[in-house]
Amino acid sequence: MGAELQEAERVIGADRRLEGFAVRRQGDELHLEREGESFARLLPVAAGKWRLEIFRKTEEWEIVDLTGTLEECLTQLAEDPRFQFWEG
Repeated sequence: MGAELQEAERVIGADRRLEGFAVRRQGDELHLEREGESFARLLPVAAGKWRLEIFRKTEEWEIVDLTGTLEECLTQLAEDPRFQFWEG
């Protein structure tokens, strides 16, 4: 799991749209945080594949219809306006 955490940190550090995000491991999951609050998590589903979930104001995790590599999930998170609710 250490390699996956390092990969997520690398992807986040290389994409200025994800500036200010932190990633931490919680069990098998990777949680993305901004200002100490988790807003997205990645759950392993198969070798090298992850499922993206986001935390909405409803105080529940919402499964996003996206399963892919860490880089694919993080890139989608950065590019898709539906997931940029943390801004403003």
